Amino acid sequence: SCIASGGTLAIEGRWIWDLKDWIDKRWMWSYFEGLPEMPEATPQGPSSLAVAAAAGEGALALLQHSMMRCGGCGAKVGATTLSQAMARVDVPKQPAAEARAQVKVGVGDDAAVVELQSEGSGDGKVASVQTIDFFRSFIDDPYLFGRIATIHALSDCEAMGAVPQTALALVQLPYAMEEKQEEDLVQLMSGAASALRESGCALVGGHTCEAREMGLGMSVNGRLPGGAASALTKADLRVGDALVLTKPIGTGALFAADMRAKARGPW
Repeated sequence: SCIASGGTLAIEGRWIWDLKDWIDKRWMWSYFEGLPEMPEATPQGPSSLAVAAAAGEGALALLQHSMMRCGGCGAKVGATTLSQAMARVDVPKQPAAEARAQVKVGVGDDAAVVELQSEGSGDGKVASVQTIDFFRSFIDDPYLFGRIATIHALSDCEAMGAVPQTALALVQLPYAMEEKQEEDLVQLMSGAASALRESGCALVGGHTCEAREMGLGMSVNGRLPGGAASALTKADLRVGDALVLTKPIGTGALFAADMRAKARGPW
């Protein structure tokens, strides 16, 4: 409800609140409506356009068609670039024999699956799932950002059919006074902790550093109750399989629109 007063008169009612809310929203939106598009540039150093131009006409043309650099899932390096680069690197695909471990699922899936051989004379095997995810902040609320980034990291483990067990955090905090950094870290990790608690996953360590913007990454380890053979891999996907969506799709498009003040609240 709301009270409107002036002189010797005062009126109270829900309709006055609705009127005031409409007036305020209309006034705030006047600061965004009709503003010209601004080219993206980094606060320090050369602009994105200058860097792309130096890289060649192809890179410049690509950036001009993709000026908004997304901070969420869309911030990943393209699959083609990633696969071609890794194909040129001679990476070790299996650990040494004394490690008593064998990689069952490696680079290219939601998570890696490593089969661990038990010590001693027994032939028991345990399947461990390992994954990592990282986001730079795309919203102004550290708590909510921490929660979203952690849920994404956990989802890679869960997508393989594994149970998350432990997590390590990699945190980027913006340059600021110590009091500000401390509060940002409290909010960020509180959001992360809420998501970890819901999944029954323990935070066992991490690393913090300073950067120009906030970021959070999580390395998650899990266990496959049915062993390595029970992993739900991309290679095993078949026509007719059911796809389970645990959340609405399209949030990336909404975040990109919000960055340009083009997303309305009800959306």
